[in-house]
Amino acid sequence: MGYPILELERRADPDGEWISYGVRMMLDLAGLKISLEDWQKLPRSKRDELTATRAETDGELRAFVEKLERALVDSGVAARPLSQAKQAEVAFWRVATEPNPDAVAVLNELNADPIWPQLDRFARYLVCSFSRKRDIERARSALEELGYLPTGSAVVRIDGIVLAGGLSTRFGRDKRTVEFAGEELVASACRRMSAAVDGRVVTVTGEREEHLPGTEVGIVCADDEPGRGPLGGLATGLARTRFGAVVMAVDTPMVSVETLARLAAIGRAKGHPAALKTGSRWEPLVAFYPRSVLNDVRAALSEGRSAPHRLLDDWRTIAVEPTHGDEVSNINTPTDLGRTLERAAGRSDKRATKKETL
Repeated sequence: MGYPILELERRADPDGEWISYGVRMMLDLAGLKISLEDWQKLPRSKRDELTATRAETDGELRAFVEKLERALVDSGVAARPLSQAKQAEVAFWRVATEPNPDAVAVLNELNADPIWPQLDRFARYLVCSFSRKRDIERARSALEELGYLPTGSAVVRIDGIVLAGGLSTRFGRDKRTVEFAGEELVASACRRMSAAVDGRVVTVTGEREEHLPGTEVGIVCADDEPGRGPLGGLATGLARTRFGAVVMAVDTPMVSVETLARLAAIGRAKGHPAALKTGSRWEPLVAFYPRSVLNDVRAALSEGRSAPHRLLDDWRTIAVEPTHGDEVSNINTPTDLGRTLERAAGRSDKRATKKETL
């Protein structure tokens, strides 16, 4: 699947004859340029094939260049090297370093300068491209369509991800619909997440897209990396977020809305990973992750890793204390369920006693 064809492209070029922004970006990354006239000499099938290509890694970029060169040779045309000035510009958006002055000016106009570190490479490329002519409206339109800015405003919104794709092997049956304090675990997780974030809630449900109780508060998707553990679910969810998301596993019913909202606030202010930490132990499934870490997550998966703990140290994650000590209780077995229900009842009793005392 290639890079999105933006609505502004479709309006200007309804027949798809021009070079898409996604292809232009890959050409810049490869240090190449071709004229529109030469592009249109390629068969439509070859153009469509190149447009449907995505190059997030060096290997994928090499594959794109090889595909392009074969198509150009077959059509009797050739690419030319990118100018030095254009190559220097690529350095600003290739990785999430500081934007160039023109991009800074455009983002300031949009009141969106904090989002630069969270933009993926395609979004950074678009911002830099539009900023050359100080085209603020096209930059706004692109960022809104890609989900980095809400439509009609420049307010950063934090999404939520509920990981609900485990196999429940140790529990013995599907624990997602087990009742906890009168509410299914998945419904409880979706409700609390919806109350804590101001963006959309994405529920990742495993190999199949399953519309479980409570998931109607947001969108539901199957895991893009089934069987790869929580890291696969995280990659799936982050790919569907805009700025970043608070993440919670479905089997953590004691995590409070207050804690999730604190993670969302830290994420909005810092744009940096933040996770609960008790002592020396991270809780990677009660955390905020900016969308900018998605490539790191995918790289870890390609290396065969499925647990996110090591990444938290690599990212110098912000440690957040739980609101109360029982928040990090996971329900993996029926025994865990009983113990957690006892803790929840104990907390309710304490609150009731305190209220009566007051």
